[in-house]
Amino acid sequence: MTSLTGANVAVEADLELIRHAVDVPRDRQDALLDDIERVMRSSWNLSRRHFSHEDSPFQPGFSIALIHEAGRVVGYSVFRLLELDGARVLYRGGAAVETGAQNRGHYARMTAAMLRVDAEAAPRAKRHLAWRTRNPVIWCANAYLCEAVVPDLTGGDPELLTLCLRLARELYPDHELDSTSMVMRNVYGHMPERARDYARVDPAVAAWFSSALSEPGDAMLALGRLREGVFSEARV
Repeated sequence: MTSLTGANVAVEADLELIRHAVDVPRDRQDALLDDIERVMRSSWNLSRRHFSHEDSPFQPGFSIALIHEAGRVVGYSVFRLLELDGARVLYRGGAAVETGAQNRGHYARMTAAMLRVDAEAAPRAKRHLAWRTRNPVIWCANAYLCEAVVPDLTGGDPELLTLCLRLARELYPDHELDSTSMVMRNVYGHMPERARDYARVDPAVAAWFSSALSEPGDAMLALGRLREGVFSEARV
């Protein structure tokens, strides 16, 4: 596996963790943007690049976890840490595993790496995990790590709802967010998802997603309060 060396990067078997993405050299940025796009195209029909140098994960505050198989990137997770009104939020700004490499625990390993980075930075802080998705499998995988999450089937914790709205204003000030469903309209209009099998998902959750995200460009912003001791429990 070709990777950076030094304190900025940790490599464990086939997982590479880039703690400070802003320090990645330009030639490596170009290669990683191509890798990320290839992974995304295995699940989405992209009409344009999702990540680019203009809208880049190589900015201050961002980190990237990568999964390699046979010398090539097959999974990525872009994330950043934010402090919002005294609350610590780990935001997963994008993640995917190539279709042919799914169901091997790669998403869980990248999640666990993210959680370790957060725990090292603030070992005693009350932490939150946030993500945006239209995939009920991903919602379930991340919600499993939380003691409470919004939105959920019952509406959710009012305190978390307030924090989720605050996060949306910070990250996506130009996008309207439904304050009840936490749905953003047409944010994935350039990348409709291909049909997937949600047989493993609780039917109630799958039906909830189908109803809330009636248009292919819609996505849900979710935020949860992380449970204690979740670092070895990430799954999918």
